[in-house]
Amino acid sequence: MSGIAGIVRFDGAPVEPGLIEAMTAAMAHRGPDGIRHWRKGPVALGQCMLCTTPESLEETQPLANEDESLVLVMDGRLDNWVELRAELLARGAVLRNRSDAELVLRAYDAWGRDCPAHLDGDFALAGGAGGLCSARATAWATSRSTTAGMAAPSPSLPNCTPSSAFPTNGGN
Repeated sequence: MSGIAGIVRFDGAPVEPGLIEAMTAAMAHRGPDGIRHWRKGPVALGQCMLCTTPESLEETQPLANEDESLVLVMDGRLDNWVELRAELLARGAVLRNRSDAELVLRAYDAWGRDCPAHLDGDFALAGGAGGLCSARATAWATSRSTTAGMAAPSPSLPNCTPSSAFPTNGGN
């Protein structure tokens, strides 16, 4: 299991250097395949990578879209990756690799707050740029017909609902 971490400063102040690094250092044993960080303004993300699939060898996290308006860290797997990949490609998505994290990132680009309704699997993720939310799902408790059964918001993060899994620009 990889380790993921996130910090958000709700007062808008930049995350102090060293804080996200201290969080990932505390779980360095989760990252035998590398530890990486991303920081921008009031948000910082970190991931301790444990590669468990051939596809995970292709990913680098934290993972950002081209303009860094969406950045995520993720641990887990998607069970519907074949269908999700086909659907995203049909919608014109450009996939940079075969990783599940890339699929989740592009699913958010495609469906925004409805993204969790398109994900089946066992995962935990967090994302941010101008805000931070988290989502998790377990294979035995997910249902594509009910978003509420798929994504569980972090109770400590305001304005984070099951259908807004990981917006980065204040929920827009």
